[in-house]
Amino acid sequence: MPQLAALEGIALMSYDACSCDYDAPSFHSSRMVKARKPHKCYECRGIIPSGEAYERIAGVWDGEFSMFKTCVRCSELRQWARISVPCFCWIYGDLHENVRDMVTEVRSDVPAGFVFEWGRRMIRIERHRYGEHWPRKFKNNRPPRSAMEISTDGP
Repeated sequence: MPQLAALEGIALMSYDACSCDYDAPSFHSSRMVKARKPHKCYECRGIIPSGEAYERIAGVWDGEFSMFKTCVRCSELRQWARISVPCFCWIYGDLHENVRDMVTEVRSDVPAGFVFEWGRRMIRIERHRYGEHWPRKFKNNRPPRSAMEISTDGP
Protein backbone atom coordinates (compact mmCIF):
# COMPACT_ATOMS: atom_id res chain seq x y z
CA MET A 1 0.00 0.00 0.00
CA PRO A 2 1.47 3.37 -0.93
CA GLN A 3 2.34 5.85 1.75
CA LEU A 4 1.93 9.54 1.01
CA ALA A 5 4.65 12.06 1.80
CA ALA A 6 3.98 15.80 1.46
CA LEU A 7 6.58 17.95 -0.27
CA GLU A 8 5.77 21.64 -0.63
CA GLY A 9 2.03 20.98 -0.84
CA ILE A 10 2.33 18.21 -3.45
CA ALA A 11 1.51 14.61 -2.50
CA LEU A 12 4.12 12.12 -3.67
CA MET A 13 3.77 8.35 -3.53
CA SER A 14 6.53 6.33 -1.92
CA TYR A 15 6.68 2.54 -1.86
CA ASP A 16 8.85 1.24 0.93
CA ALA A 17 7.72 -2.38 0.74
CA CYS A 18 6.96 -2.87 -2.95
CA SER A 19 6.46 -6.52 -3.89
CA CYS A 20 4.36 -8.43 -6.38
CA ASP A 21 2.42 -11.63 -5.67
CA TYR A 22 4.40 -13.67 -8.20
CA ASP A 23 7.99 -14.69 -8.85
CA ALA A 24 10.08 -12.75 -11.35
CA PRO A 25 11.05 -14.62 -14.54
CA SER A 26 14.42 -16.34 -14.58
CA PHE A 27 14.96 -14.89 -18.09
CA HIS A 28 13.14 -11.98 -19.72
CA SER A 29 13.61 -10.16 -23.02
CA SER A 30 11.47 -7.39 -24.49
CA ARG A 31 11.91 -5.59 -27.79
CA MET A 32 9.89 -3.65 -30.33
CA VAL A 33 9.71 -5.34 -33.73
CA LYS A 34 7.78 -4.80 -36.96
CA ALA A 35 5.15 -7.41 -37.84
CA ARG A 36 5.84 -9.35 -41.03
CA LYS A 37 2.44 -11.02 -40.81
CA PRO A 38 -0.72 -10.34 -38.78
CA HIS A 39 -0.55 -11.27 -35.08
CA LYS A 40 -2.96 -11.11 -32.15
CA CYS A 41 -2.24 -8.87 -29.16
CA TYR A 42 -2.03 -10.96 -25.99
CA GLU A 43 -3.55 -8.14 -23.92
CA CYS A 44 -6.50 -6.70 -25.91
CA ARG A 45 -6.91 -9.66 -28.31
CA GLY A 46 -6.92 -7.18 -31.21
CA ILE A 47 -5.17 -7.77 -34.52
CA ILE A 48 -1.64 -6.44 -35.03
CA PRO A 49 -1.55 -5.90 -38.80
CA SER A 50 1.55 -6.62 -40.84
CA GLY A 51 3.84 -3.62 -41.02
CA GLU A 52 2.82 -2.32 -37.55
CA ALA A 53 5.28 -2.28 -34.66
CA TYR A 54 4.57 -4.45 -31.62
CA GLU A 55 6.36 -5.50 -28.44
CA ARG A 56 7.64 -9.07 -28.38
CA ILE A 57 8.29 -10.40 -24.89
CA ALA A 58 10.02 -13.72 -24.29
CA GLY A 59 10.98 -15.27 -21.00
CA VAL A 60 10.99 -18.21 -18.65
CA TRP A 61 8.36 -18.17 -15.90
CA ASP A 62 8.19 -21.07 -13.45
CA GLY A 63 10.51 -23.12 -15.67
CA GLU A 64 8.39 -22.69 -18.82
CA PHE A 65 9.31 -20.58 -21.83
CA SER A 66 6.59 -18.17 -22.96
CA MET A 67 6.31 -15.51 -25.65
CA PHE A 68 3.83 -12.63 -25.70
CA LYS A 69 3.03 -10.17 -28.47
CA THR A 70 1.63 -6.81 -27.37
CA CYS A 71 0.30 -4.06 -29.65
CA VAL A 72 1.72 -0.55 -29.34
CA ARG A 73 -1.40 0.78 -27.60
CA CYS A 74 -1.35 -1.87 -24.85
CA SER A 75 2.41 -1.47 -24.47
CA GLU A 76 1.90 2.28 -24.00
CA LEU A 77 -0.84 1.58 -21.42
CA ARG A 78 1.57 -0.64 -19.44
CA GLN A 79 4.31 1.99 -19.67
CA TRP A 80 1.91 4.71 -18.50
CA ALA A 81 0.82 2.57 -15.53
CA ARG A 82 4.43 1.83 -14.54
CA ILE A 83 5.37 5.52 -14.73
CA SER A 84 2.24 6.63 -12.87
CA VAL A 85 2.51 4.10 -10.03
CA PRO A 86 6.09 2.89 -9.54
CA CYS A 87 4.99 -0.33 -7.83
CA PHE A 88 2.57 -1.42 -10.55
CA CYS A 89 2.45 -5.23 -10.86
CA TRP A 90 0.75 -6.98 -13.75
CA ILE A 91 0.40 -10.43 -15.28
CA TYR A 92 0.67 -10.86 -19.04
CA GLY A 93 -2.80 -11.35 -20.46
CA ASP A 94 -4.49 -9.45 -17.59
CA LEU A 95 -3.04 -5.99 -18.21
CA HIS A 96 -6.38 -4.21 -18.66
CA GLU A 97 -7.85 -5.69 -15.49
CA ASN A 98 -4.64 -5.01 -13.53
CA VAL A 99 -4.58 -1.36 -14.68
CA ARG A 100 -8.29 -0.92 -13.88
CA ASP A 101 -7.69 -2.31 -10.37
CA MET A 102 -4.69 0.00 -9.93
CA VAL A 103 -6.69 3.06 -11.04
CA THR A 104 -9.52 2.14 -8.65
CA GLU A 105 -7.06 1.74 -5.79
CA VAL A 106 -5.17 5.02 -6.24
CA ARG A 107 -7.91 7.29 -7.63
CA SER A 108 -8.42 9.11 -4.31
CA ASP A 109 -4.67 9.89 -4.06
CA VAL A 110 -4.11 11.29 -7.57
CA PRO A 111 -5.39 14.27 -9.58
CA ALA A 112 -8.70 13.91 -11.45
CA GLY A 113 -6.89 13.97 -14.79
CA PHE A 114 -5.33 10.60 -13.94
CA VAL A 115 -8.61 8.73 -14.41
CA PHE A 116 -9.35 10.72 -17.58
CA GLU A 117 -5.94 9.75 -18.99
CA TRP A 118 -6.63 6.07 -18.29
CA GLY A 119 -10.04 6.30 -19.98
CA ARG A 120 -8.55 8.04 -23.02
CA ARG A 121 -6.00 5.26 -23.44
CA MET A 122 -8.65 2.54 -23.07
CA ILE A 123 -10.88 4.17 -25.70
CA ARG A 124 -7.93 4.27 -28.10
CA ILE A 125 -7.37 0.53 -27.55
CA GLU A 126 -11.07 -0.30 -27.99
CA ARG A 127 -11.35 1.76 -31.18
CA HIS A 128 -8.41 -0.10 -32.68
CA ARG A 129 -9.67 -3.48 -31.51
CA TYR A 130 -13.22 -3.14 -32.84
CA GLY A 131 -12.54 -0.80 -35.76
CA GLU A 132 -15.70 0.06 -37.67
CA HIS A 133 -17.80 -1.96 -35.20
CA TRP A 134 -16.80 0.12 -32.20
CA PRO A 135 -20.00 0.82 -30.16
CA ARG A 136 -20.04 4.57 -30.78
CA LYS A 137 -20.41 3.96 -34.52
CA PHE A 138 -24.02 2.88 -33.84
CA LYS A 139 -25.03 6.32 -32.57
CA ASN A 140 -26.76 7.38 -35.81
CA ASN A 141 -27.15 3.96 -37.41
CA ARG A 142 -28.68 1.73 -34.76
CA PRO A 143 -28.11 -2.03 -35.16
CA PRO A 144 -31.11 -4.26 -35.91
CA ARG A 145 -33.60 -4.46 -33.07
CA SER A 146 -33.97 -7.63 -31.08
CA ALA A 147 -37.05 -9.87 -31.43
CA MET A 148 -38.15 -8.84 -27.92
CA GLU A 149 -38.23 -5.14 -28.84
CA ILE A 150 -40.20 -5.84 -32.02
CA SER A 151 -42.79 -8.06 -30.27
CA THR A 152 -43.49 -5.50 -27.50
CA ASP A 153 -44.16 -2.67 -29.96
CA GLY A 154 -47.73 -2.27 -31.06
CA PRO A 155 -48.97 -2.68 -34.65
